Amino acid sequence: MFWGYWSDFSPFDLYQLLRLTDSKRKLASFDYVFRNFWNAFAVKGRAQTWEGHRRKKKKKNAPSYAPERLNARLAMRHAGMISSEDDLTGLGHELLRVGKIYGPDSAAFLDGIARLVLLEGRHLELIFWVEEQHRFLSEPDKHASDAYFKALDRALIQAGVIAPLPTAAAKAHFLRDEPKLWNKLGLLHPVAKNRYFHQGLGLAFDWRKIISILGEGTVEYPKLTSR
Repeated sequence: MFWGYWSDFSPFDLYQLLRLTDSKRKLASFDYVFRNFWNAFAVKGRAQTWEGHRRKKKKKNAPSYAPERLNARLAMRHAGMISSEDDLTGLGHELLRVGKIYGPDSAAFLDGIARLVLLEGRHLELIFWVEEQHRFLSEPDKHASDAYFKALDRALIQAGVIAPLPTAAAKAHFLRDEPKLWNKLGLLHPVAKNRYFHQGLGLAFDWRKIISILGEGTVEYPKLTSR
């Protein structure tokens, strides 16, 4: 989907991949970069979660290697950090610079990720759409989290943006990982640390934070379109 970003992709792990991409030899592939990251961080238990905790050690030949590599590459490509040739873009270099100065655990680096996700990754488009849908959802639709996200899925299907989820789908709702990411980036007013659905309302976006991240530059407010 066009607003995809891997919600499990922590700022620390992203920073290491940006750094390794910047130092790779010319024409080296993303697989080369990710293999270096995997061996130096994932295998040794040095990779981190969003909360800054060390992840469990991975085996060199773990089955999760290929999907994690793909998820990381697509996230960096989609957010405009790397090119189709797997080199850092200008935006990728700028984010890496922020990480070097302030650290990957800094608010500045997190806001830099959020800006790229919002604009290059087109999450701003989706956020505007969700906010607009609040006007049309019924009270029962906003009473519980499951009903709320099912209602948003129906609206996406009716708009021709997504196809109906198959019965045996791995996730109950199409919009599952995006709110998790928005919460981690500080774009939502949470109910609690990892709870962000407000009964009777839905998602409550922190527009002051979003506007601050976008900065004073001119931003064209997009509209959700079908594929």
